Amino acid sequence: MEVGGTTPLPQEGNPKPRVFRLPSQHAMINRYGLNSKGADHMAKVLKQRVADFAYAAGFGMHEESEQRVLDGEANVPPGSLVPGKLLAVQVAKNKLTPDGDIEAIKRDYVYCVDRVARYADILIVNVSSPNTPGLRDLQAAAPLTAILTAVVASAKNVERKTKPYVMVKVSPDEDSNEQISGICEAVWNSGVDGVIVGNTTNRRPNPVPKGFVLPEEEQKTLKETGGYSGPQLFDRSVALVARYRALLDQGPPSAVDSDKSVEKASELPRKVIFASGGITTGKEAREALKAGASVAMMYTGVVYGGIGTVTRVKQELREELQKK
Repeated sequence: MEVGGTTPLPQEGNPKPRVFRLPSQHAMINRYGLNSKGADHMAKVLKQRVADFAYAAGFGMHEESEQRVLDGEANVPPGSLVPGKLLAVQVAKNKLTPDGDIEAIKRDYVYCVDRVARYADILIVNVSSPNTPGLRDLQAAAPLTAILTAVVASAKNVERKTKPYVMVKVSPDEDSNEQISGICEAVWNSGVDGVIVGNTTNRRPNPVPKGFVLPEEEQKTLKETGGYSGPQLFDRSVALVARYRALLDQGPPSAVDSDKSVEKASELPRKVIFASGGITTGKEAREALKAGASVAMMYTGVVYGGIGTVTRVKQELREELQKK
């Protein structure tokens, strides 16, 4: 489960309405704009979960009880508090933080991490929302490395026996070889654990099936500003996962300098990829995993599929894995 993104200070997000459905395509367009009650509020909510869990588990109602749960004495992950499950908390910068001020932007992300990391199994750094002006510019190698390095350092300072993993959520639109290479370079140089490929797209895919004419209302909806999500993103998402997998597996930029460096790179922990974009079935989840992802994520598919979607897809995935 992923919650967020949270920004340092509360912000309203974009004016409503800011989410639109294209039912014939099982797709959506959103321009939420990272509406958030702020990192302090997020931390308060997550802290209360731990306090309630500690009390119910018989650890008492003291600050020490919370720490014992976070340190694993209850035999549950400190974020999800459920065996076998993980909780990811997404962090982002405030809209009003100046686009070109990398030091201020770093402070935004670190502020969030300092407050919520104690209660997360995974921290997700969002630099790819299309609805915050200038945010996607942070995916260039230099600013991204600076931001991720600061986040990783903050995450390692968490007062907890185990530290949260750090992932960076990237855009499917920044897909040139140079852009992907720069992101992978930043991932290796900063020490983050992996990449979420990807986010919503500013592009507008053609309707499916081929030749289908959108109802008039949906043709109007298609012109709304915002990020598009839905099954039409699947093929591009899987292709992007494969490209990121191949580049990340080459190791750090220095690893391509010699055979000896390549051999050393193979001994480093493999960077993790989460696949996100158009996944609605177990077969699609398997394709994403075969392309090099470790996790298949769903957002829009759950909106249209409703309660039971994850259970259905997991069962379909089991059936796919049993096929020869």
